Amino acid sequence: MKPAIHTSAFSAYDRAGALREISRLGYRYVELAADLSETPHFAAHAAGDEDIRALRAQLDLYGLELAAIDIGGWDPPLCIAQLDEDHRTRAVAHLGNAIDAAGALGCGLLTAHLWGLPPAPETEPALRAALQQSIDALCPRLETRGIHLNFMPHPGGFIEESDPTIDLI
Repeated sequence: MKPAIHTSAFSAYDRAGALREISRLGYRYVELAADLSETPHFAAHAAGDEDIRALRAQLDLYGLELAAIDIGGWDPPLCIAQLDEDHRTRAVAHLGNAIDAAGALGCGLLTAHLWGLPPAPETEPALRAALQQSIDALCPRLETRGIHLNFMPHPGGFIEESDPTIDLI
């Protein structure tokens, strides 16, 4: 078990400040916020080699290890359950880059909320189909990199409760 703290608990800090505080509190593991609108501590969806090296240096400086990278999933560029096909395809590409970044960082877990766009109850069947199509496209990359992708139900998402999430998965 890896007790970790999510950097969103330190949303008032930049990444270095959040990691410094997490280390000061005695944590060893961290779940890094990689969403775009809430707590953008790491742009995993667009990270290049230099971004990955900079994050690795900060983690090493503070004696921390990544337990997970949380992409959120509510920001359109990261939401893989969308009805607009062009946006969905771009989100899949962005998540593919996040998978590669996680692999380069030695982080075996990405987390995301089960968000869908547009978020309306009547779109749930279509959002499920879009999510399945996205997952089908991402599975080979996840398997090659040895990365797990976990989904969390969330209030306001197209699936808000645990049991329907388990049924979907």
